[in-house]
Amino acid sequence: MRDNSSDTKLPPPPRSPQRLSTSSMNTTEGAACWARMNTWLNNFSVSPTYFDSRNNSSKTDRKGRGPAKGKKKES
Repeated sequence: MRDNSSDTKLPPPPRSPQRLSTSSMNTTEGAACWARMNTWLNNFSVSPTYFDSRNNSSKTDRKGRGPAKGKKKES
C-alpha cells in the first residue's frame, strides 16, 4: 500500500516582514533631522516669518498693509 501522507505538499513557510534598506533608512532619518534643524534655525532668523506664507503675501503688500496695489481683491 502506498502512503498518501508523503504526497501532500506543505505550505511554504511565512515570509519575513519587509524592511527598508539601510540606504532608505539613512535617507529618511537624514531628511527628518534636516527638517528639525531648519525649524530650530528658523527661530534665529532675522527675516520675518510672515514672508514664508504665500497666502498672506497674496492678500497684502510687502509691508503687510491691505490689498497689494495692482491686484484685484479676491471674492
